[in-house]
Amino acid sequence: MVNTYLGDSELCRTLAGSPELGIDITQGQLDAALEYGHDQLILYTGKTDWNITHPQIDQLKRIEEHFGASWIKSWWRDPDKLSQTIYNRAVAMCNQLMSVQSISNTSLASFTSTAYGYRTPALNPAADRYTSPRVDV
Repeated sequence: MVNTYLGDSELCRTLAGSPELGIDITQGQLDAALEYGHDQLILYTGKTDWNITHPQIDQLKRIEEHFGASWIKSWWRDPDKLSQTIYNRAVAMCNQLMSVQSISNTSLASFTSTAYGYRTPALNPAADRYTSPRVDV
């Protein structure tokens, strides 16, 4: 199996409360948790081509590790409901990452023209052209 995730399994284990290797969680389960984290990253950002060359690679890793840790914590002892807290932190990091992406990528930006020369054809061509009472435009 080829891993598609970017995060570190030991940090994911630590975030989940450090269950001991081989007793509560195996390396395969950690890999599955990080794959889940990668899938959640794609789900929340809508971007499927995250890779190690991305400028915010460290942030991507932390997001995947937090999602993976929340997944582990949700089925491993969680009396304080920390899995939801960790999950919410990962979602907040996704939102922050995407706000940076939208600022740096002008192709995602929306532009509105406030002044242009086109006029729709008038129903009454003899009527005076309307002028707005606003002086700030």
